[in-house]
Amino acid sequence: MKNKKAIITNIITAIGLFALIIGSTYAYFAAQTGEGKSTDIKISANTVDTFTFETGSAININIDQENFADGKGNQSNITYAKAMLTANNKTNSATEHYNLYLNISDNNFSYTTNSTYPEIILTIKDASNNEITSISGLEYKTVTDGKGVSISGFDITTKTGLITLLSNKEITTTSTKIDEWNITTTFINYKTDQSKNAGKSFLGQILISKDSFNDYTPNTINTLNATKNGNDLTVNLDVEKGSNEIDKYYYAIEEKNNIAMIDNKNNIQRLNNRLATNTLTYIESNSSSYTFTNLSASKDYKVLAYAIDKNKIKSNTYEFNYYSDAYIYPIINKVETSTTSSSITSTITATKGTNNISKYYYSIDGGNSFVESDSNLYTFSGLQIGTYKIIVKIMDSNGKYSNIYVKSAITSDKIMFTFEETKYQAKSGMTLSEWIKSDYNTWGYDVTSSTLLSKIINNGDNINIYPTDWPLTTYTNGTIVKPFVESNFKDLTNYQNITDEALIKIKSIYKGNLSKFSDYKDITNTTIKNNRKLVAEYLEEKVVLYMPYIFKVTDSSKIKANSNEKYSFELSAREITDDLSDIMLLTYNIKTDLFDVVEPILVDKENKTIQAELPDNTIFVIVNDSY
Repeated sequence: MKNKKAIITNIITAIGLFALIIGSTYAYFAAQTGEGKSTDIKISANTVDTFTFETGSAININIDQENFADGKGNQSNITYAKAMLTANNKTNSATEHYNLYLNISDNNFSYTTNSTYPEIILTIKDASNNEITSISGLEYKTVTDGKGVSISGFDITTKTGLITLLSNKEITTTSTKIDEWNITTTFINYKTDQSKNAGKSFLGQILISKDSFNDYTPNTINTLNATKNGNDLTVNLDVEKGSNEIDKYYYAIEEKNNIAMIDNKNNIQRLNNRLATNTLTYIESNSSSYTFTNLSASKDYKVLAYAIDKNKIKSNTYEFNYYSDAYIYPIINKVETSTTSSSITSTITATKGTNNISKYYYSIDGGNSFVESDSNLYTFSGLQIGTYKIIVKIMDSNGKYSNIYVKSAITSDKIMFTFEETKYQAKSGMTLSEWIKSDYNTWGYDVTSSTLLSKIINNGDNINIYPTDWPLTTYTNGTIVKPFVESNFKDLTNYQNITDEALIKIKSIYKGNLSKFSDYKDITNTTIKNNRKLVAEYLEEKVVLYMPYIFKVTDSSKIKANSNEKYSFELSAREITDDLSDIMLLTYNIKTDLFDVVEPILVDKENKTIQAELPDNTIFVIVNDSY
């Protein structure tokens, strides 16, 4: 079979104030080769390349009526990230690559006007004040604040999760070089009512790494439950595991607006890089459960918790209100989600408390707004490809709310692209060759050419792997032959009538696989079964010369059918050679659901043409004797 032509062409090294030194002057050292693994390497006494990273404090924005009143101006927070490379003293040359990320672990801000007026702007500049103006998945905007000052940057008003700021950035030097990046978040103060965002908070980490974290999923605290025993309150976290194991848990509790009394002061630590919520003191723990002691039996408390994984990437901060009354509140036990390329469906499993469950509430914007429903199932539809955080809660008939349940930022990893003029789905990041072999290839395309390249499919791509000048064309006016791709198939008259069994056989021809025609034993229709049997026996000694094609009459005024409702036409078949023997046409008739082996009227090997006779809307393929 003539192959179809194709053009389908480690360890966070520093987070917060942590740094990993790659290289040393020791004659014998362990070089990192991946998480949890090392290899001993012997080297000379020459120095090696040294590659280090450094970041500043986490990004923290808290808005209240004092710091954000009319005329107060914008609220900004700035941090930095550095990559520092020193070349060895033997070659005096070094080249490395790194990645820069922003992990937004907590963000409950929302738009107060509309999405054209971003509340939070992100800017990234190098040490020379050169600004990055293009980041995949973010929109660069320019706005004017309440004082008439123009501000430009990326709109991250409602964003959460890991955002790639720089990917595979190269750094090279003959001595020592420092790449420095300044990252600023600015809450814009407009001359409009923005009180909707009062009391809200934004927390983000800057991550710089040799490793790629494009597919990294942070851990998520789904929910928290608390049990009171006397003056002790025990909290338990329900954590949805991410890409990396949790290293530490952090707990805090407050009585109204004050820090609650905690008995063991030796275990209390304040994080110096401000990963924790502002003004609160957190207890560090190795467990997903913690007991607060010496609490008042009659007071209400707010409990907060988050986790940090082995790569120092922070989870969301979960807040839980504990009420001292004897009322039994409804509880959300579990939330399950399913996704398509444009929708997310959430299903709630809950337990009633003192009163029956009355309403269900669903949020897809981090809890800024909720959809009220009488059902424990809700579907968000019409979504774009992207990352979403689902938050749900329920209310009982007495107006009492349950715990909230946070579903980890859900990325619809399905993208849409156009392949041979037809839209298909793919998993984000897969290559075209991977797609060809996957279940997303619903049409059964196959490409076996050695020239196949690993082209990464991107959302919205328009891909054509076949040549623009097809090997088969027709010389006869009023007719056309087109490759049997999905878009052309759907142009066929009555294409809906083709049977699944026949379609499977035709698709198998893409792979040069004629054995599928032997699968006829379970066919109940005697006529069809006998037809498939005869065709299968004939094809035992045949191979496919070309992929399947479609024959159509485009202008009946230029060509007329004979008495058998067939049309005579001439094909240009440029790959016909003298070596080929017994050239035939394997055809499929949509009207009759029958395959047939048709002998050409004439095969002109010298001029590389075939004269044949076929009905309109016929699917056909050229076969010849195996050699």
